[in-house]
Amino acid sequence: MKIGFERTRFVLWLVLVMVLLTAMFSVWRSMFSDTLHTALEMTRLQLIDRANAYKQEWVLQGRPAHLQIEQAEIPMQHGWVFPKLDQGVDCEKVLFLLYPDRKVLDWLPRVTAIQRANGYQCRYQYGDMVQLDVELKDRYFAINASFLMR
Repeated sequence: MKIGFERTRFVLWLVLVMVLLTAMFSVWRSMFSDTLHTALEMTRLQLIDRANAYKQEWVLQGRPAHLQIEQAEIPMQHGWVFPKLDQGVDCEKVLFLLYPDRKVLDWLPRVTAIQRANGYQCRYQYGDMVQLDVELKDRYFAINASFLMR
């Protein structure tokens, strides 16, 4: 009879542990999603803030073709960062200028440059989950964040 009682107690503990692990995993998944969303939005806001700071400095310096900041020369177009590379844009430099940390939750981006007439689009994909797009077209500058997963 003692063996049956111990077996029943073991099964009950096993069920309890499984229920607790399932609940913890469920909470962790939703927490990770919220954390990822917050990190992506904070990164987007930091990019926008830095781009606006460069534009303000560009206006203060009299709207030059190249902005001078701390012995660095930054190419500008209509007040927005536009570092050129051969016939296109240097998206690595765009990211370095606007977001020197480069990482979102310890992920480094996969960088894609798309040349546009009178501008560019830089796509920064972090893992298989999130993406940041930095776009300049004429005088219009935008930074968008999106989730790639459901």
